[in-house]
Parts: sequence; structure tokens; C-alpha cells
Amino acid sequence: MLYSSRQFIIEHANRPSQHSDREMRCIMSTRLPRAKTGHLKDLLYFSGGVREYSEFIVPEVFEAFLEHLKASKVPSVETLPTSFAKKENGSFKDQKITLAFESIRGLANSAVFKDLMEMRTELGELLVACWPDVLSWMWFFFIACFERNLVDNAFKNFMLRSLCMVFTVGCHRGKFTIAIADTPGSIRLATLISMLDIEGTYMSQEDAIVGTAPLLFFLDTKPDVSYLDEILAAVGGDAKLFISTMVTRFDRALNTPELLDRGPVAYTTLFMALDDIPQHPLCVALRARNPIVLLTNALHRLLEFPLQSNFGHSETESAMIIRQSIVTILSYVRNVLREHPARFKLALQALQAGIMTALIDCAQVAFTFEPIQRDSIVGVLTQLSWLSTQLPIARQASADLERLERTCSVQGRFTAATHDVKSAWLVLYDSILARRAILSQMQALDSTPMACDNCYKFDERANFKKCAGCGMAHYCSKDCQARAWKEKGHKAECKDLKARQDVTQQIEKSISLLA
Repeated sequence: MLYSSRQFIIEHANRPSQHSDREMRCIMSTRLPRAKTGHLKDLLYFSGGVREYSEFIVPEVFEAFLEHLKASKVPSVETLPTSFAKKENGSFKDQKITLAFESIRGLANSAVFKDLMEMRTELGELLVACWPDVLSWMWFFFIACFERNLVDNAFKNFMLRSLCMVFTVGCHRGKFTIAIADTPGSIRLATLISMLDIEGTYMSQEDAIVGTAPLLFFLDTKPDVSYLDEILAAVGGDAKLFISTMVTRFDRALNTPELLDRGPVAYTTLFMALDDIPQHPLCVALRARNPIVLLTNALHRLLEFPLQSNFGHSETESAMIIRQSIVTILSYVRNVLREHPARFKLALQALQAGIMTALIDCAQVAFTFEPIQRDSIVGVLTQLSWLSTQLPIARQASADLERLERTCSVQGRFTAATHDVKSAWLVLYDSILARRAILSQMQALDSTPMACDNCYKFDERANFKKCAGCGMAHYCSKDCQARAWKEKGHKAECKDLKARQDVTQQIEKSISLLA
């Protein structure tokens, strides 16, 4: 790609699949010292070799990379684009930038051995100790590529992935991740990387997912107000822009089949981490987008994968990741319904978004989940059973169940589920039936507490307006009525409910005539 790339490719093709002890002693005693002192051919040998040879995942090789990533060697930003100029063969005119570039590439390439690195704490300690220097060079390349636009889109994509992989290598253990996050500039850089190319002019959807990974390392390890403050500062205080970008990418990933095993789990993890600090502007902006609705909708999309792909008999990596994504979302819903101060309102939102349908779909494939994974399904069913003591929730759950029973055999699907899921469903089912009688008796009472069928606002029944068509839906305002009619499908539902009422009235009239 850069200097002597043709020689490197030839040598790379002739490499053995592994090295003998004698070869390793020779490599470490001859080539490694030359790489450390700046001999480019030898540095190329190691920056490419760490992708293939686990023998190179040792402190001595990383020290060679880090030797060329000293902060003192970073050119002044004011010297751009002169210092970033390239020769005709694609290499940088400035030798120290070439060496730094190959060292960044070497660190990034070593990410394929992340599991091995987790077992070698000395590597993490070395990277953390040198992280301020490494970060200085990462900033240099970021500014040159993405702020000054001194390279083409292909190089931008390569640098995006390289910077993300360097974060991956450094953040391979919790304590190391926190140490890197606490280094001034790390979270800001990770945020700016995640927000690159919002318009999608040169980054693919997959690149966007990769670009979100560094932020996930930090937020998933230690959700902290100071971290969120840094993210917010990096986007100029525009919390809505950050959340809207992530929600848009989440939606695109859900609608791109080849990304279902990567995108949803990344953005779901991000949303769950942000939801941990309710008063922060980022969390407020996320809450405005109804995360429980977003994630319930994601469940529907994810559950299409197992139903269409013989999920129960496939143990591909994609199937396992999607199954874990489903469990992650259900665990989030369970915890929200159990602990969140606004759990009654959120339960109504989840029901409106179709959580009952998702649970029925989960029941069909429950046998493919491990027992500990099924706890999330059981947990959501259990919480809905408890929350159905609230009449507005019971009313919504009853309506959902009635609608589903017209389209499928709900009981039959749960009969095919595992014993724990089936038992939890029967408790919820009995709870819904028990409250139907109460609901039918209280339907005419104006004092019954209820929620708007569009925005879920709680109020007394007397303060709501009934739908003139079906008389079943209730709204707190004309705006909510109009939105439900246009956006939430009440136009079709109303016609169906009205037709059923007409049939019921005819039957009752016939019975009265016979009497």
C-alpha cells in the first residue's frame, strides 16, 4: 500500500504458516531491532505479520510499533498539508509519518488476536502507559483525513477502520478501557469517529457500525456522567443530532439483512448504556425517541431471521449473535417494566408497539435458547402479568390478545414452547381473562382511569374523547386522534371494530325478538 508494497506482498506470499523456535530467535534478534530503529521493510514485516502470527503478539513487537508513535514526533497540525504530502508511489514524503502509519496499521492488525491479548495483561499495561502518545498520532491522522480532507475516500475508509481497531486493541480489558477513556481526548475522538459521514457519502453502513464500536467500549464498561458530557461536547452540545444519527443508522441496519448480526446489537448496547443516566441531555433526547418502542420494533425484525432460516437447527455465528440480541432487548424490557419509575407508561408503549406479538414469536423458538436466556422471555411475561393489575394496561393487553387470536392460534404456539415459557404465559393469560370481566363492567363509567390510545397520557375517562366510529379508542386531543388515524393504523382498526359491533348488535336484536 505504501513504500516497498510490492516487495512486501511477494515476501508475505512466501511466509511459512508458522515459525520454528530457531526462526523466531533469528527474527527477534535481527529483524525486530531493525524495525524498532526505523528500517521500513522490517517494520512492514511485523505490521502485516501480527495479523497472522500469534508469536508476534508479544511486548517486544508492540514496543517496536510504539517507538514510532511518540507524541514528540507528531508534526504540527499547522504544517498540514505539507507534512502529509505523498510521493508518486503512494508513500509519505516524511519518513516519520510513514513509520507512524505502519505502526498504527500494526496495532490495528493485531486486533484479530484480541482473545489472546486479554490473557496477556502486560500488553494492556504497555498500551495504557503509551496511550497518550498513540492518541496524539491518532488525532493527527484523523485531522488530516477527515477534517482537512487530504486523502481520497478509500484511504478514509481504511483509516476509519484502523483507528477503530486501535481502540479495540487498547480496550481489551475493563480496567484498561477505563484508563483509556480517562485519557483526555479519547472519548472525544471516539465520538467524532462515530459521527463521521452522517450523510453517507463515502461510508458504508458496515463502516458506520464499526465507527460506533469505540464508544461502546467506554459506555458499556462504565456508563458515567463525565463520559456523556464529553460525548455531548464533541457534537457541539447537540444531543438531538447524536441520537437522531444513531437511531437512523439503527433503523437502516434492521432493514439490511446482511447487517442483522452486527448492527442491532451495537446500537442496542449504545441505547441501553445511554438510558442509565436519565437526567442527562443525551438520555432525554433518546427518551424522546421512545427507546422501548424502537427496541420492540427491533425484536420483530430480528425474529424474522430465526423463523425464516431454520433457526433452531443452525448454530452459525450469525444465528448466535441474533439470538443474543433478542435476549439483550428482552432483558432491557424486563428491567424497565420491573424498575423504571414510568414503567406503567412504558408497558403501554411496549404493548402498543407489539410486544405481545414478539413474545408469541419467541415462544415458537424458545427451545433454541439456553435456559438462562429464556429467563428474559419469562421475565417480560411475568412483569406484564403483574402490571396488568392496572386497568389501562389490562385493557391494552386484552385488546392485543383479542386481535392476535383472530390471526393465529396463540395458545397453540405457547403449547409448543418450553415449560418455563408456557407456564409464565398461562399466568399472564389468566390475568388478562380475569380483568376482562372488570373492564366490561367499568366500560361505561366516566371515572375509570385510562390512557390516551396515541400518546399514552393518563387521565380520567371523562376527559377523553371517544372515536365517533368505533367508540372503543379514546384520545386526549384532536391531534392525537388524527395521528392515530393516519400513523398508527386506527383507520383500518376502526372499520373492523365497527363491523364487529354491528354484528353483535344484530345478534342481540335477534335474541331479543326470539325472547
